[in-house]
Amino acid sequence: MKKFYLLLTLVISISALFGASKGNPITEKSKIKIQNVSFEENGKMQIQDEEGNAIALYDRFENKNIQALNIKNARIYDLNNQLIMTLVISFEGTTFAINLLNKDKKTGFVKQSVLMKKMKAEKIFNVDHFNKKYSVKSEQNQNIKMAENETFVYLDDQTVVYKLRTIDFKDQTKSTNMTDYDVDKNFLKNNKEDAAVWSLICMMMAELSF
Repeated sequence: MKKFYLLLTLVISISALFGASKGNPITEKSKIKIQNVSFEENGKMQIQDEEGNAIALYDRFENKNIQALNIKNARIYDLNNQLIMTLVISFEGTTFAINLLNKDKKTGFVKQSVLMKKMKAEKIFNVDHFNKKYSVKSEQNQNIKMAENETFVYLDDQTVVYKLRTIDFKDQTKSTNMTDYDVDKNFLKNNKEDAAVWSLICMMMAELSF
């Protein structure tokens, strides 16, 4: 499993040298920031809006199915510490999945597989988010100096979460962190729980592959 994971990451990175098209970022945007350090005794961390107000809480826990990769699952809570959703990572063949279990015990998933097309690896996403029309797209571009990855989350074909990540090969201090995300203002206003969930899903996907 570990060899496959490293090979999959290498294939995606090499294929990015061939370039990728750019999508349209969110026009009227706000920000979400995911804390990666807990200041609470219970170990929970905050998912915050751009003003620093908590919109949800989360924690991480060990994935006993794939311990060799040191990959952790996550649980998301509302501000009253009531569980919103559990996110569990799994691998099957050339596909990894973030499996979703909501507070009503219904299941869903976000799956990413890689399709090779003429020496280029294309990420293919399959989403089942409790009958809501979410979809995901990811595009990569790379040269000898830096790599870029754009992730788009759509709801009814509208971009609601966006992240541009960069890795500077010569100066890592110029690389983008994985904890800040652009979100559509109205989406955040009307769907705080979903905004928190999808930002965390994007962070977990970034942990699994560039």
